[in-house]
Amino acid sequence: MATPPRSSVGERQERPISTGRVQLPRRSTRGPVDLSQAPVSGPLGSSSPTLSNSQTLSPTHSQRSPNPSSRPTSSPAFPAKDFSRLLRPELYHPLPTTDIPAPLRPSSPPPQDLPTLLSTSRFRAAAVLAAHLLTTATAPTDHPTIFALLYVRLASLTLCNATALAAQEVKALEDLNSALYLDPLTSAHLVPWELRVLVVRLQGIGFNDPRRGVVGYFELARDARRALAVLRKAVAEDPESGDATLVERQMWEERLVDLGVRVAGALVEMEDLEGAAMHLKT
Repeated sequence: MATPPRSSVGERQERPISTGRVQLPRRSTRGPVDLSQAPVSGPLGSSSPTLSNSQTLSPTHSQRSPNPSSRPTSSPAFPAKDFSRLLRPELYHPLPTTDIPAPLRPSSPPPQDLPTLLSTSRFRAAAVLAAHLLTTATAPTDHPTIFALLYVRLASLTLCNATALAAQEVKALEDLNSALYLDPLTSAHLVPWELRVLVVRLQGIGFNDPRRGVVGYFELARDARRALAVLRKAVAEDPESGDATLVERQMWEERLVDLGVRVAGALVEMEDLEGAAMHLKT
């Protein structure tokens, strides 16, 4: 597995390795929370919509009900990408009801409307409906709808205490850094940012590899720095564009801070408390 990019970490600090604990190299400088020294060149790492960090496990209205009229475009040179492998019914497991106390089981069928289910915190029903829509009513080339429904499915499973199930289903996405998930013209990522963050966490659980999650967060931080650097460079070349890009720059800065906290959380889960404390100080 690839190690975190050198551009986002500093020199190693040697220390004894404790038996029974997974250790990571000590980093004394720069991590995902560092904002001031982003590179000044590189492609924009993501084209996902502006969302706050608190919404990572709470799909927005646009994510819950994708616009049916919004469909990916293609050209003769670059045909629309086919994501039919994500629409196979066998990928999505049925949700058990044995863990729901009888008095809490719904007495009537839930509404077949994702916004209503999510706004009323009926995440189990939302997860079931999202899987149904993915496997019966979604075109293989309609990647905005596919990824929106996948986010609802995985986030809802996590919120209804079925994280282990979500960690198994997320494996179908495989490597989100592959060319399959990049726009062939702009190299922008086709997967919304919130889904990318959630996939990193769930794949670390699903593959039983805590380091995979840490590396994934560093890769996202690299993309965020590149996007932020592009915006800062544009402002340096044209100061009048500063106000127009202010909201977007703040969004990427918030994402970097969020990733830094997530890295620390992953280190805590690995019982590397010292590493988490050192990371938060960088």
